[in-house]
Amino acid sequence: MSRERDPADRRRHLVTLTAAGERALVSASRAQKETENALFASLDDVQREQLGALLIALRDGLAAEGACRAATGPEPEGRGEAHRLRRLSAACAKSGS
Repeated sequence: MSRERDPADRRRHLVTLTAAGERALVSASRAQKETENALFASLDDVQREQLGALLIALRDGLAAEGACRAATGPEPEGRGEAHRLRRLSAACAKSGS
C-alpha cells in the first residue's frame, strides 16, 4: 500500500495498492480458493450453493440479534433466561429485525 496526500485536498490521503500488494492479494486469493475447494470437495455445486445461502442467513441473523442485544442494554441482575429472551424479542420487534 502507498499513502500520499491528495494534491487537490491536502486534508485527505490517497491510498493505493502497490505492485507488491497486488501480488500478495492474488496469492492470498488463490490460497483461499484452493483451501475452499479442498474443504468442500465432497459437496456438489447445489450443496455448495445451499451451504453459502445458509451461512449468509446465519450471519444476517446473528448480526440482527447483536443489534437487538445492543438495543436492550445490560441485563438486570438476578433475571433468568426467559426474561432475557422476552427483552430481546421486544427490542427486535421494535427495531423490525
